[in-house]
Amino acid sequence: MASAHDPLTEFQWKHRLILHDLNAAEARAFKQAVHQNEDALDERDLRLIALSAEVESKLSLKLEVAAIEQLQKKFRNQEPSPKLYLVGKDGGLKMTRLTIELAPIFNRIDSMPMRQAEIQSRE
Repeated sequence: MASAHDPLTEFQWKHRLILHDLNAAEARAFKQAVHQNEDALDERDLRLIALSAEVESKLSLKLEVAAIEQLQKKFRNQEPSPKLYLVGKDGGLKMTRLTIELAPIFNRIDSMPMRQAEIQSRE
């Protein structure tokens, strides 16, 4: 569960988040993937937060520098360092990815009970 001082608390129960920690070349490729999949990202209530190189998208969230630094400390503690972090609506870390592919993230989300309920309520 997210703490009171967690910069992600304001998004809890509203959005799933992909935090991305990319170099410039990876950011360019990820930007292309995001634009190709913008509807699929939005349908899953996904928003993007940059821990390093920015990826411009209507789904990107802008946080204060102090909040980004706090998130970097929280998430940059694994070797090899993941490129993508999936945070669920409940604030919990659901998945990390060493690559920038979105399909595995979509598959993980679509297998979640909360997502299944969302799909059923839209039918």
